[in-house]
Amino acid sequence: YKSGNVVGVSYEPEKVRSPSRLPITPKSLEGARDPASGLFLTMPMNMKNDLAGVCGRNVRLFDGNEVYDLRLSLVEIGGPAPSGITGPTVTCSARYVPVAGHNPDDRSIKRLQNNKSMRITFARLGDTNAFVASRLSFRTGFGNLVVAAQ
Repeated sequence: YKSGNVVGVSYEPEKVRSPSRLPITPKSLEGARDPASGLFLTMPMNMKNDLAGVCGRNVRLFDGNEVYDLRLSLVEIGGPAPSGITGPTVTCSARYVPVAGHNPDDRSIKRLQNNKSMRITFARLGDTNAFVASRLSFRTGFGNLVVAAQ
C-alpha cells in the first residue's frame, strides 16, 4: 500500500491462481484497504456528528486473495460502547459483495453474499471524527460469531 492504494502483491512461495477465479485488476483495487484498516472509519470533521453517515457507504477491502466490498447500511444509533470509549455508537448491517479474485461458483462465496445477519458496531473515539469497530457479529453454518472489544 502507498498513499492508500495497493501498489503490489507478492506471494512466497509463488501462488498459482485457479483460472476459475475472477482476475484482480488495477481498477478492482482502486480505493481498496486492508481488512485491519477497514475496522477504522473517518467522517469529515464538519460531519463527525452525522452518525447515520458512518453506515451509508461501501468499504472496499483487499485481503491478498480477494477484493470485496462491505456495503454498510444503518441499523441503529446508540447502544453500549466498550469500556474506555466515551463516544456514541452506530450499528450497521454489512453485506459482502465480491469484486475480484474469487470463484463466482464457490459455495462459501454465495453463502457470504446471501448472509443478511452481518452487523458491525462502530464507536466514535471521543470527540474526534474517527470511528472504530467495537463489535462484529454474523451467523455462520455453526452458529453465531460475535467479536467484541472489551
